[in-house]
Amino acid sequence: MRIFRDPEKLNPNYIPEKLPHREKNINELVSFFHPGLSTVSVQVIGPAGVGKTSVSISAGRLLKRRGLKTLYVNLKIMSSKLMVYNSLIEQLLSGASTRSMRPEELYVKFLKIAEKTGGRYLIILDEVSYFIQTTGDTSIVYELTRINELSPFTGYDNIAGIIFIARDYGWRKMLDSSERSSLGNLIVKLDKYSVEQLVDIIHYRASQAFKRGVMPLDVIEYIAELTYNEANSDVRYALDLLLYAGTLAENRGDSRVTLDHVREVVSKLSPYVSREDIINLTKSEKLALLALAYALKGSSEGYVSFTDVVEMYEDVCREFRVYNCNIKKLERALQNLISKAIVVTSGLRLTVNVPTDKLIGFVENLIDQISQQI
Repeated sequence: MRIFRDPEKLNPNYIPEKLPHREKNINELVSFFHPGLSTVSVQVIGPAGVGKTSVSISAGRLLKRRGLKTLYVNLKIMSSKLMVYNSLIEQLLSGASTRSMRPEELYVKFLKIAEKTGGRYLIILDEVSYFIQTTGDTSIVYELTRINELSPFTGYDNIAGIIFIARDYGWRKMLDSSERSSLGNLIVKLDKYSVEQLVDIIHYRASQAFKRGVMPLDVIEYIAELTYNEANSDVRYALDLLLYAGTLAENRGDSRVTLDHVREVVSKLSPYVSREDIINLTKSEKLALLALAYALKGSSEGYVSFTDVVEMYEDVCREFRVYNCNIKKLERALQNLISKAIVVTSGLRLTVNVPTDKLIGFVENLIDQISQQI
């Protein structure tokens, strides 16, 4: 059964027209570039997966209305300044790049071609800190930010702006004083997303990729909390979970994505829990884990409270005729499971990143095998 509308919408390289909770950042970035100004340098700073590239390219889309064309280079796949200038040249004029010239010559060639086109350009340099760390070459920052001074053409103004994308402020320390001075201090800082913001983002991306009714809100909220807690709000992690959980559901002929689809995907992407880990648990820990699994299976949410686990714990103890169960034992067992990364927390709530049905069957069999010892 087909549940996808367009899975390509979950590709991390796809940049949607709408970026929930980044509209202000986009507008701020756009505001730095004015038709009458010479080359403006802006830094976009933020941790992985918070939308730095998307914000920058979205700003470029808006600036296109002002006559600016965007030239984008991912410096992570560039091993030298020569490759960077060749990439810029190729975007200006297909077939014009060459490896027979020195970087300084390519720099001048780039300026000449840009002038001949008659256009005005916005350059976006992504992963600048990675490039500088791996190549040790910081000169590209000085050259591009001082185009007006270094260009041999009087009044040259084809490069309207440059956006440098980095994960933190540390990359500035790798520059010398003249490079830092030419770089300037215009910064757009992107903070990590909150859980609530992630819910909005995931809901929007899911609505583009899946048919209506396929991705329930409880699954979206679970993915949002996982992304916040396990991936530092990296949206690319959420997109992976959406894609793989959706693919799993579709391949099995299911009509919608469930919490257990997501848990199964998480267990494969981040295999923290092995069969051996569970086999080696104490009797009390197995009972606590089984109680949590039952509570999760009966819940419509991705996480459950300690109170929910207590209720199931009492039922589990009765079912397996364990009469020395108490709250303190449960608390101690859950804390041990958390420290072993078998149980995951979000605030005061608990979950496991493995499918509950498989976990329940496995743990029940283990407890049955040792029931005479309990």
